[in-house]
Amino acid sequence: MHTHPAHVTQSVNRRSVARVQQGFTLIELMITMAIMAILLSLAIPSFNSTVRDNRILTAGNALVAAVAQTRSEAVKRGSMVSMCPSTNGTSCNGGANWAGGWIIYEEDPTVVTGGAPMVKPPVLKVGDPMTKAVTTKTAGAAGTTWIRFSPRGVAEEASTLQIKPDTWVSGMPYQEVVIGIAGRAIMTKKTL
Repeated sequence: MHTHPAHVTQSVNRRSVARVQQGFTLIELMITMAIMAILLSLAIPSFNSTVRDNRILTAGNALVAAVAQTRSEAVKRGSMVSMCPSTNGTSCNGGANWAGGWIIYEEDPTVVTGGAPMVKPPVLKVGDPMTKAVTTKTAGAAGTTWIRFSPRGVAEEASTLQIKPDTWVSGMPYQEVVIGIAGRAIMTKKTL
């Protein structure tokens, strides 16, 4: 049996250990990066649409809760209570777009059914602006942008709110909140 000196054996062991611990080659890393880029390019559009859909769903849920609160306040206070679009949190100045925010308020006692809103201070609740959403009232009496409940909790008129992403195009889903005369708000997913 032939034996090698200790320094030769250590030298051979170091070389074999060095070969095992070399790591990845540049080609292996480039292939891995290409596969990751392909997977990400497939996943990101799906993720973006999920984020957009969840943002619209959240805005719709906030409006449904606000309608329920408005109706509840009308019954509790025994007076007309309304909600309307508002960008300043104190008056109905938001036009037809609810995305800039909204308020819930008790109507001044002089307001009659169908009459223009008159906010009786203090405002009961201020709704936050909706990020990247456009919400419009599409059904109801011509020109009304508010939703009003009588002291019995009955809506002044049936109304529909559409909550769409600000990038909405035909074929994209959106949320629709329908408020019936009885005061119940129902949200459904729609596509045009």
